[in-house]
Amino acid sequence: MESVKNSGSTIVTSHSLRKYETRHIAPITIQLKEIFGHYETGEIILCNAPDFSNSEIPEVDIVNGVAVIEALKECRSIKILALSSYDSLVDRERGILKLIRTLIDMVDGIEHRLDSICYGFTKCPVMTDINALLVDFKSSIMDAFSESDSVLMTVLLDMIEKTVNGAALKIDPIDGDPKELIKKFKHIHGIAYPGEVFRFSISKETELTITNQIERDKSNIRCALKHRNNDLLMYYLNNLKILKDLIKQSFIQDAYEDSIRF
Repeated sequence: MESVKNSGSTIVTSHSLRKYETRHIAPITIQLKEIFGHYETGEIILCNAPDFSNSEIPEVDIVNGVAVIEALKECRSIKILALSSYDSLVDRERGILKLIRTLIDMVDGIEHRLDSICYGFTKCPVMTDINALLVDFKSSIMDAFSESDSVLMTVLLDMIEKTVNGAALKIDPIDGDPKELIKKFKHIHGIAYPGEVFRFSISKETELTITNQIERDKSNIRCALKHRNNDLLMYYLNNLKILKDLIKQSFIQDAYEDSIRF
C-alpha cells in the first residue's frame, strides 16, 4: 500500500528502544478520504500524549497531566488508544499494570466505558501471541488481588477479550496498514462530555513532590503568621490556591483549607 503522508506527523518522534520521546500533547488531523478514498468524509484527530510519569522532572509531569486533561475537556468525544510495547508485556509491573492504573486514574468509571478503549501493541515479534501473554499475566497475579483491585481486573479482562483469537492490534508504523487502526477507531463508541469523565492523573513520585511543596508552603505560612507578615502570608496562601485550582486533588484542597484555619 502506498504510504499516506501527513504533514502533522512531523511533530511526532519515536525510538527503537523502550524510550518515550513525546514531551507534550501533539494533535494530528487525519482526513478519512486519505485513508479510505474520496467516498469517505469526515476526519479523526489523533492526539499523541506524553506519559505522565516519564519525565525526570515532576514539574513537567504536572504540566503535561494538566495540559492533556484540559485539552480533552474541549473535545466533543474521545476514543482511547492505549498503547503498549512488547517490552511492556514482558516487564509486567512497570508495563501492563502501569498502563491499566493510568487509565483507571484518568477515566472516571472506566469499567463502564470499556467500549471506548482500543488496545494497541508495538515492537512485537511477528509470531508473538499477545493474548497468551496477557492470560499468563492474569494467572500470575490472581493470588495477590483483592476486592479493591476489581476495576483493575475488569480492565485486564477487557484487554484479554479484545486480543483473543489473534485479534490483537499490532501496530507497525513502518510497514503496517493504517486502515486497520482507523477502522477500529471508526467502530468504537466515543466518550461523550469528556470534561465530566477525564481527571488529572499523577505518579506516586510526582504526588510526593507536590506534597513536599505543600509542606514547604504551609511552613512558610506559619512563619509569616508568626512574624505578622501579611504580604508573605497572602503570597504562600495564593500559591496553595493556584495549586488547588490547577490540579484539583483532594489532598491539596485539604491542605489549603487547613492553612486558612491557621
